[in-house]
Amino acid sequence: MCIRALDYIPPVDITFGEYLRALITADSDLVPYDRLGYRVAFIEAFRDRGIYPKDVKHLSPGSLRWERPPLALRQAKVKEVLKLMSTDWDLKSRRKDAYDLSNTNARVLWHWLMDKNSVSDDELATLGLMRIDQPQPYRIGTYDGELRRIEVHSVRPVRRVSPDGNILSDLVVEVTQSFRPTGMPGARFRGGCTLIIDLATAEVRYMVRKKVDSAWRFANQLKFPHEHSSIIASLLSAASVLSPQPQCLRFQAVAPNVHILNQGVHDLRKGINLAPLG
Repeated sequence: MCIRALDYIPPVDITFGEYLRALITADSDLVPYDRLGYRVAFIEAFRDRGIYPKDVKHLSPGSLRWERPPLALRQAKVKEVLKLMSTDWDLKSRRKDAYDLSNTNARVLWHWLMDKNSVSDDELATLGLMRIDQPQPYRIGTYDGELRRIEVHSVRPVRRVSPDGNILSDLVVEVTQSFRPTGMPGARFRGGCTLIIDLATAEVRYMVRKKVDSAWRFANQLKFPHEHSSIIASLLSAASVLSPQPQCLRFQAVAPNVHILNQGVHDLRKGINLAPLG
């Protein structure tokens, strides 16, 4: 249940509140009726630890589910791109073959997103992305910088079997776009979205996004290292003790949520490598 939720999270800047919403949504898709009440137990556990998702009216399972896309991609156009991709690999496939096929599908989808006849400007804006052929000057809030091209990071089929034997087949797509602010070497602000597409109907069932031009989120990322410098220092100190090559740990403060850093310190003390977000 917890691993399945990873397909329903945004590709960047995940918070624990968003993970809870992903968990509830993923399980509700597969098990519509929670007769045992375990989804409520999960919600209460997060609430008891002071973790509350944003932009929800209350903490009921129905309210926590991701909403349907406000402007869905046209099913006819989605069907066209699905026909150009191969989604028949499974756990029996060789890992290299699956990797190569995923990269091929990603290239196909990227060209599809860049085609205005397939995806309109309004549809792309709904995804939180901007269609550009080359990096170009851009401003987010009061910060000038360079906006990069759209990147398709992952295109993978997922097949889930419910307790009563029903099979749910989806295509999970992760797309990002980055902004490089001027005068901040190495700084990178990312936006993007996760699309969950029904392979049977070509309907985009969910769109979990973080807009690349969000001035509020960008400002929070800039403030985060200064407001929580002691926690970051503790995290990097723990990494230097646990890892023989601490330079391999690339920490990037991308989520304005102190709970993520606390969990990162806990994981590092257990000897788990902390991967960079995004």
